[in-house]
Amino acid sequence: FLKIDGAEVSCEKDQINCKICLPFGSKISVSEYSTSIAGNSINTGVGLAKLGLKVSLDSEIGNDSFGNNIIQELYKRNVDTTYVRLNADKITNVHQIIFFQDERTILTYHEKYNYELKKWRDKPKMIHYSSQAGNFENYMEDLIKYLKENRDIISSFNPGSAQIKLGVNKLKKFFEVCDILFVNEEEAFFITSEKEVLNQHKKLEEMGIKMNVITFGKNRIIVTGK
Repeated sequence: FLKIDGAEVSCEKDQINCKICLPFGSKISVSEYSTSIAGNSINTGVGLAKLGLKVSLDSEIGNDSFGNNIIQELYKRNVDTTYVRLNADKITNVHQIIFFQDERTILTYHEKYNYELKKWRDKPKMIHYSSQAGNFENYMEDLIKYLKENRDIISSFNPGSAQIKLGVNKLKKFFEVCDILFVNEEEAFFITSEKEVLNQHKKLEEMGIKMNVITFGKNRIIVTGK
C-alpha cells in the first residue's frame, strides 16, 4: 500500500473516465507505506470470519514466501485453507495499491494458474466468486454449471479486471446464477452502458441478478434488490 501526494487527476466530461497523472521519469514521494495479505477473496473471507461465520478459501497461490505467509496469516484469522493450492512452479500474485485523494489505483500482477473446480468436502451454503486471470474461462463455466445444479447455494460475484474484459455477453452467463453482484461505478457503466445509477441497477436486474451493490469511492454505496 503506497500513499502519495504528488499527483493530479484528469477526468473527461462525464467524470467517469478519470486518470491519475504522475510526473514522467521522476521520483514520486511516498508518504505512507505498508504491506499485508490481501485480495478480493481474502478480504471477503477474513471479514466474514470476523463475523463468526465458517469460511474456507479456495484459491491458487505460489509455493514461495508470499504464498506461505498467506497460509499462516489466514490460519491466525480463522479462515480454513484446505482448498488453497501451493503451486511449486508458480509465483504468488503481488499488487501495489496507490492511494491518492481517498481513492485507490491498483498495479496488479496475475500469475497464470491452472484453475479447476475442486471437490469440496461439504456443500457450501454460499459461494463468493472473485477475480481470476489467465486461463479461467473453463473454471467459470464449470462453476456456472455447479450453481445451476445447486440453486439453494447463495452466490455472489465481484469480477476482477480480467473477467470484466470477457465482455458483457460472457458475464451474463454468470449473472443468470448470481444472487449478489459487487461492482464499482466504472464497472457498472461498462456492463450496462448506463450513466444513471438507477438505470444501471435496472439493467443488472434484467440480466438476472437479485441484488446489486455499486460503490462510489469511500463515501457512497448504493444497493438495490428484488
